[in-house]
Amino acid sequence: MCARNKELEDGVLLTQALLILGPHRSGTSALTRVLNLQGVHLGEDLLPAKFDNRRGYWEHWSIFDLHERLLSRAGSAWHDYRPMPLGWQELEEVRAIREELRALIERQFLDSPLWGVKDPRLGRVLPLWLDLLDELGVDAGFVILVRNPLEVVRSMERRNGFPRSKCLLLYLADTLEAIRHTAGRPRTFVSYERLLADWRSVVERVGHELEISWPATPSASAAAIDDFLRPSERHHTASLDALQREPGLPPWVADLYGAMESAAGGDRNGMNAAVSVAHEGFDSALKLFAPEVKALHTEVQHLRMRLEALEHENAHRDRVRLERRAQRAEAELAKVERRLLSILSSTFYRSTQCLRRTWRTATRFFRRAEE
Repeated sequence: MCARNKELEDGVLLTQALLILGPHRSGTSALTRVLNLQGVHLGEDLLPAKFDNRRGYWEHWSIFDLHERLLSRAGSAWHDYRPMPLGWQELEEVRAIREELRALIERQFLDSPLWGVKDPRLGRVLPLWLDLLDELGVDAGFVILVRNPLEVVRSMERRNGFPRSKCLLLYLADTLEAIRHTAGRPRTFVSYERLLADWRSVVERVGHELEISWPATPSASAAAIDDFLRPSERHHTASLDALQREPGLPPWVADLYGAMESAAGGDRNGMNAAVSVAHEGFDSALKLFAPEVKALHTEVQHLRMRLEALEHENAHRDRVRLERRAQRAEAELAKVERRLLSILSSTFYRSTQCLRRTWRTATRFFRRAEE
């Protein structure tokens, strides 16, 4: 098999990009460093390691900053599990950031035959990246990290202090966005557990499925990778059985994770069905709660902005009052998120799934008939 990143077109060396996708705290940093040691260029401007990721993030600082600004201009954030607003790519400020991103890619990456980008925010802004890479003629492959949702949720709870329900909703949103946007494109799934247990087979399978000839051989990079990957630093572990028995979780969460783990082992037979059920359940529930969640998000954001302003005014009494209001709003939002999950998990919701699908199909039919 001839690797795409080695082919020549009109005498010009083609450039191939790897986009590493997965929720926060899912192990994307570990995978990205392994691929980096195999010869994937990540740029020179990387985020420094911090207390919550002492082995490094392996994210490009400028891309991270552009993503943060992009989400903010679009009225979203990395910790927002709701879909991006309609038409967000057409906003003038977003289009300006897109041009900054394009210039950065041209300046720092296009001279490299094989380069990569990792940022848990990628799933939210992936449509913009897809358009940009197609426009630049970049051959892109996608690597989706698979990790047990319970491990991700526990890690996020510990780092961010978010309620459990919010952490799970973030996991689902990031995972489903990555799968949705890469459908029909070259992609592979990587199990975090298999990466730690046998990184060589993972590297071999990624190279085979995405047709990559690694610049560094596994034998040349083995010592560095073995030194970097330390299973002892994995603080949270959970089995599929534990996920299936976890109270308050929709049963399709375990089905989705199980299908992704199977795909990471080469068996994709159950993927389409599991993803379809997960998308239907998650999207329907979000639509049901959208107005209430939006109002509470807006209230929390507004109160936090006022609190930041009062920090400069040193108005202690007003700060305390607003802090209490913000805490109450956040507590109410957490209650809504728990209700959202409880509905997803309820027998009634699952039993009426077919009826809801039929209703949506009929509604679309009558709308077209009216047109």
